Amino acid sequence: MIEHEIDGLSLRELAAREKTTDSALSNRFHKLRKRYAPQVSLMDEEPRRRAVLALVLLGLAGGLVALVAWLLTPPPAAPPAQPPPV
Repeated sequence: MIEHEIDGLSLRELAAREKTTDSALSNRFHKLRKRYAPQVSLMDEEPRRRAVLALVLLGLAGGLVALVAWLLTPPPAAPPAQPPPV
C-alpha cells in the first residue's frame, strides 16, 4: 500500500510482482483502509488530547498552589488602636 500511495507504483506493477490481479490487490487495500482508517484518525487526534490534558492538569496544579499560598498567608495586622480624644 505504501509503494502504491507514496512511491507511485501502479496497481498493475504491484499485482504482477505479487502474482495476483490488480482488482484483488485493490480489494485488499480497500479492506485495510476500511478496517484501520478509524483507528488511524483517532491516533491523529492524540497529541491534541495530550496537550489539553496537560493544560488542565497544570491549571489544577496552579490553582492548588494558589489556594495553599492563600491559606498560609497570615491575615493583615489590625491598625493600632487610637486613644480616645481628651
